Amino acid sequence: LTSNEGSNTWTLYLNDTSGNENSTSVTFFKDTVYPLISYEPQTSPNNSNLSQSNIYVNVTWTEINFANITFSLYNQTSPVNSTTFTTATYEINWTGLINNDYTYQVNITDTLGNSNNTETRTITLDTTNPNASFISPTNNSYNNTASLNYTVNLTDNSGIKNSTLTIYNSSNQIVNQTTESFGSGVTEQVLGIVVGLTDGVYKWFYKVFDWAGNTFSTSNNTITIDTVNPSISYNP
Repeated sequence: LTSNEGSNTWTLYLNDTSGNENSTSVTFFKDTVYPLISYEPQTSPNNSNLSQSNIYVNVTWTEINFANITFSLYNQTSPVNSTTFTTATYEINWTGLINNDYTYQVNITDTLGNSNNTETRTITLDTTNPNASFISPTNNSYNNTASLNYTVNLTDNSGIKNSTLTIYNSSNQIVNQTTESFGSGVTEQVLGIVVGLTDGVYKWFYKVFDWAGNTFSTSNNTITIDTVNPSISYNP
């Protein structure tokens, strides 16, 4: 005998040689299909790096014999929260989280004990701005060379993504804008960009981004480029 998925009723008939008959029936439910569950697009992709203090998870699932769904969140060393719902639930928003690396997963179970779960995703929360400090040339300095190395020290607690040098002339026109990018995991970097300029007075600064989108801009430093030697002559 083969039963079908869902509700089944089996009836057994019995008769003897004298023509007496009897029957009995049993009704049962068969469910060997695992629930289906997956993340919705509103859930951050795996290995996201975000400047926020919450993690929002949204899922879609298919199961006619729903029993419960559990949303689980972990940091690098221990569980942070595990919440089980026995009514149809599709989302959770964990708030008030500190900067850290987290993993999360969602598990769904039906009334017959079949279960399924999403993939485990990793997310980094980072609300700390990067930093940049000037090295050279010094502020309000005079230089007799056109090409200089504009150098800063960049730092970030979780990783520097890129930094941009911007130089303005005395008319507030951008005369140079150069961006340097870095691979993940670079938390400190001395960055120097060589730029050649004509004689004049310039303002320059760096803007730096980390992988979570946090940003920092230095103040403006001023530099004067003067490559022309003074002239002197005798009076008649």
